[in-house]
Amino acid sequence: MTIPKHQYFRWPLICLVGDGEIYKLKDCITPISDVLKLSDDQRREKLPLSNRTRVYDRTYWAKKHLSVSGLLEDVNGGGFRISEEGKRVLKQNLIHIDDKYLEQFQGYLDFMRKSGKSNHPRSNKATTNYKDQEKVISALMAYSPKNFEDFILDLLSEVGYGVSSDSVKKTTPKPEIMEIDGFIELDPLGIEKSKLYV
Repeated sequence: MTIPKHQYFRWPLICLVGDGEIYKLKDCITPISDVLKLSDDQRREKLPLSNRTRVYDRTYWAKKHLSVSGLLEDVNGGGFRISEEGKRVLKQNLIHIDDKYLEQFQGYLDFMRKSGKSNHPRSNKATTNYKDQEKVISALMAYSPKNFEDFILDLLSEVGYGVSSDSVKKTTPKPEIMEIDGFIELDPLGIEKSKLYV
């Protein structure tokens, strides 16, 4: 049986943190897995080439989308809690929080626009024509290997990967090689990382 997409993790997550207490992401994995009735095999399933479980990944993205929508708020130390807006949503007794529902929140639209995934008129996403694309490609082709790597890692940070703007980092630089070699810190202490290599 396939593990549900992260959209189905949103409502169980906001219900879990609805008491107003501060939570860490790792503490939400088991309760949400219980609500979704995931099997032991599903809970242990890992992403390809990663030690990160698929359930953790789904929970991470559920939390990310709820946070950018203003329904959760981060606190010091890597924790988070429900926001006042989140409490209002919780009172609606929803069954599911899908993408369409989150489009009422400007923060979500802005996040999706940055990641290039939004066609909503309120996202103010400019239409890109082929001439614009050619200019971008030409500019990227003129980058040095180092600048190209910096650009890609900055782009990943900008669209929401990692726990902060400086959590997408490079490994030992290889200035003459056109490659992307780095990692994303998935928690504030940098204990859990996801490797990047192209």
